[in-house]
Amino acid sequence: MLSFLKKGSCNRASGIPPPINFKRKMSATRRDGILRLRETGLTYAEIGRRFGISKERVRQIVKRIPTPQKPAFQVMLKVDDVAQLLGIHTNTVRRYSNNGLLKSYRIGPRGDRRFKQEDIDSFLKEAESGLPKGGQNDK
Repeated sequence: MLSFLKKGSCNRASGIPPPINFKRKMSATRRDGILRLRETGLTYAEIGRRFGISKERVRQIVKRIPTPQKPAFQVMLKVDDVAQLLGIHTNTVRRYSNNGLLKSYRIGPRGDRRFKQEDIDSFLKEAESGLPKGGQNDK
């Protein structure tokens, strides 16, 4: 077996473990290895090269800064999706958006409208509380 594949092997001259190239969640032993290397005087960049991570991530690990979490992906609804949810025509959705009744976001070079589900929910709550019991045709 190759000497660098043995558990606990290291460069005997410097006492530094060989490079590790994992792309998964940080284990306690990997974190400990990074901290040991930092104590030996290696720079963040040198440690990063050995572990296959950026020097900024090494700095975060050494200073115990938590891993930045990506924001949850938010589904944006198209005009026809909103029209189907509300039971109205697509042009009515566009008119509501133009008049500011529905909050919309413009994307792309064509300026397509997208809607957040939470905005649709708040619109429905406002519509329920603002309309009389029988609707707008009730006299």
